[in-house]
Amino acid sequence: MGAVTARAVVLALLAACSPETVSRPPPPPVNWASLRPAPPPDAAPTSATKQERAIAELYMKATSDGDAAELGRVLADEVHFTFAGLETTAVYGRAEVIRAHDQLFGGYQPKVFTASRVLLTDRSQAIEWTMTGRDKASGKPVGIRGLTLLQTKDDGTISEIHLYFDQGVLQAQITGVPEALATLPLATAPSAPITEVEQGKTPDEQANASPVSRWLDALENAEPAYLAAMTDDVEVTTAQRATPMKGKKDLAAYYAAMHRAIEGLDTQLENVSAIGPYVVAEYHIVGTQRGSYLYVPVKNPVIKVSLVDVIEMRGGKIARVWRYDNPLQILQQ
Repeated sequence: MGAVTARAVVLALLAACSPETVSRPPPPPVNWASLRPAPPPDAAPTSATKQERAIAELYMKATSDGDAAELGRVLADEVHFTFAGLETTAVYGRAEVIRAHDQLFGGYQPKVFTASRVLLTDRSQAIEWTMTGRDKASGKPVGIRGLTLLQTKDDGTISEIHLYFDQGVLQAQITGVPEALATLPLATAPSAPITEVEQGKTPDEQANASPVSRWLDALENAEPAYLAAMTDDVEVTTAQRATPMKGKKDLAAYYAAMHRAIEGLDTQLENVSAIGPYVVAEYHIVGTQRGSYLYVPVKNPVIKVSLVDVIEMRGGKIARVWRYDNPLQILQQ
């Protein structure tokens, strides 16, 4: 599907609102020295390699106004890509992943992707970015924030990509639909240097993951525990609001709104990484839709929404959250 077709689909949806086997040694005569086991291979690096550290910059450059070959050079042959919003939510192979990026971003030129924060482990990266540019068809300026989760290989290639951004926000900047998002200010490229944090695998760092898991569990049906997991001055930044939710009063309202919209709300944590003071939590919410979810009206009885939260911890509690999701995925279900 080309970029223009992809946009048409989105607009139509908006309008519709093993164990080893040991062999027996050979009979004599035998040169037993030649049969001694080889020394074990060196252990895998416990931190990101030099090639892996270069991936974020290369990926940002390739997804800007670079060519397909530029993106292909950073992708492994077996690369796997997901985005909650594509008709086919998962694609495999270098050519298909390049095609998916073009489907999503090929309609915007010139465009520039700029990373603001990179959180990395020895085999993964979370890149928070801003895309600025113009819609080729209308000439209108666009500016959105998003996040890309990467699984990396020691040779500096990418084996898995999970992409998150709100298609509704992007389309509202061009068409004014949905109206609830049309007045949001365009995201602008960050002026500050990139913040890069690498996992230290310290006890304090790892201890941050458990409160986040309990916090997401509490969203299901335990409002007191949900609110208690956060600091009093907690802030939650989302793509659908011009300003963050601030304080427990706002988060209590969010909790109530989620339960009005989704009956039998269930959270399922998929991946969690503790990196310095941050926790990256990838999860999804399922349930029966009974009311509008953010700007998406009731369309399907059973829904699934995929999200990633980048969470800053303070004193064992959740202090700041940057949330990335695409509510329009509901309309594809």
